[in-house]
Amino acid sequence: MIFDQAIIEEGVGLTVIGMGTAFTLLVVLMAVVMLVGRLSRVASGKVSAGVASRPDEPVADARDKALAAVVAVGAVLEVGASADTLGGDSG
Repeated sequence: MIFDQAIIEEGVGLTVIGMGTAFTLLVVLMAVVMLVGRLSRVASGKVSAGVASRPDEPVADARDKALAAVVAVGAVLEVGASADTLGGDSG
């Protein structure tokens, strides 16, 4: 089987263009990801500095209240489930 020289040259040229395009796009994508990472790091530094300047007690109080609410709801649901399985709710 004999291949035409023009077809081989066109195939090699298209292969090089395709691989070059893919490699270039991957490098651009890598650069974008690195840039977003650096911007995120800078932004998080500014945000954490702003949060650190405020007192932490209101945040801790809110967290404790949220935890207490979760525990209370879980207890109520557990008591309700226990009453249903024992037949205590004959309604």
